[in-house]
Amino acid sequence: MSTPKLRDTALVLPVVCLFSDEQAERIPPDSFLVVKYGKTRYTKGDAKGEYEFTPADADKVIADFTERDRAIVVDYEHQTLTGQRAPAAGWIDSLTKTADGIAAKVRYWTEQGIADLKAGAYRYFSPVLTMSRQHPLSLHSVGLTNHAATHSPPALVASDDADSPEPTTELENRDMEHLTHVAGALGLTIPLTDGTPDEKATMEAVTGRIAALRAAAEETHAFLMLHDARDLGAVTGKIKGMVPACELTALNDRLALIDAEKAVQAAFGERKLVESQRGWALDYAKTNPAGFQLFLAGAAQVAPGPAAAVMAALADTAEDSLALTDEALGRKFDRTPSLAAEGFTKASYAAFRKAEAAQLVREYATKTTKE
Repeated sequence: MSTPKLRDTALVLPVVCLFSDEQAERIPPDSFLVVKYGKTRYTKGDAKGEYEFTPADADKVIADFTERDRAIVVDYEHQTLTGQRAPAAGWIDSLTKTADGIAAKVRYWTEQGIADLKAGAYRYFSPVLTMSRQHPLSLHSVGLTNHAATHSPPALVASDDADSPEPTTELENRDMEHLTHVAGALGLTIPLTDGTPDEKATMEAVTGRIAALRAAAEETHAFLMLHDARDLGAVTGKIKGMVPACELTALNDRLALIDAEKAVQAAFGERKLVESQRGWALDYAKTNPAGFQLFLAGAAQVAPGPAAAVMAALADTAEDSLALTDEALGRKFDRTPSLAAEGFTKASYAAFRKAEAAQLVREYATKTTKE
C-alpha cells in the first residue's frame, strides 16, 4: 500500500454558506453538514483537482475523531495551519454520519465568532481534511472564510489568493520533521532526492527498520524463554558460570583416564593382566569402561613369569594375525574384507585380537601353574 503524500494530506475542502440570503436574522447554527457525499471539483491558483467523499470515507473520519477524543476548532481563514496565533470562532464536539454526509455539532461559538457571523463578517466555512488518493481520512479543522475557489457553489477552497502560502506547508513541514526525527532515532540515514528528504523512501526505511526490530524482539523473547531467563543479563550470568566446551572435554578426558588407570591398576593387583597389556588395557578401560570390566570378569589369573614369555613369543611371531601391534593388526584387517562385513572396525579388531592373545597367555599360565 502506497504512503499518502504529505502535500495531499491537508486539503482545504468546499466553502459552504452558513446562512441563507432569505434569513431575516443570521443565527450561528448548532450543527451543519461539514462535508457532503459525492465528487467536488476545485481550483487553487493554477492547480485544478477533484476529490470524492463516500460513506466509507465518513466512517474513517468519524473513527479518527472518536479515537483522538478532542474537540475540533473552527478558526478564521485556516490560521491554525500557519502555526501562528489562531483564535477560535467555535468548537465542534461531535461528528455524525447522515444520509448526505457528515454533520458537525457545535459545542459553542465564541463571543467574537457569534458577533462576526451575525454581522455577516464571515459567510462561509471550509473544512480541512487529511487526504489519501483524493479520499478523506480525518477532519483537521474548520475555517470561517469569504474566499471561494470552486467551479460552482458550494465553494471548495478557503482562499483564491495565489500569492498566499499553501495551507498544507506547515503541516507538511511538521509531519516531515517528525518523520525525520523518528528515522534518526532508529539510526537511519535520511534518503534525499535532489537534496531534499524523500518522504516516501524515508517512510519505507522507517517501516522496514521497525519490522526488523519487532522480529529481533520476538527472537530475543524466544531465546530468553529457552534459557528460562527474564532478560539478557540473567543469561549472561548463567554463561559466566558455565565451563567452556573445550575445557569440559579436556576435563572429562582427564577423569576418564584417571578411572582407567585405577581400573587397570586393580586388574594388575588381581593378576588379571601382564605388563605387555598395560597400554591396550588403559586405552580399552578409558574408551569402554563397561567392556573392560566384562573382559576382566571372564579373565583368569596369570602367572607373571610364564605369561610374559608367552606374550613375548606372540609379539615376535611373523603372523600378522597374532602380532600385537596396531599397525600389524591393521594390515591384517585391510587384507580381510570379511572382517568389516562381520561388523569389525580396525580398532575393534585390534582389541579383539589382543584380548584373544591375552586369553592364550592365561590358559598357558594356568596350565604351567598346575604343573
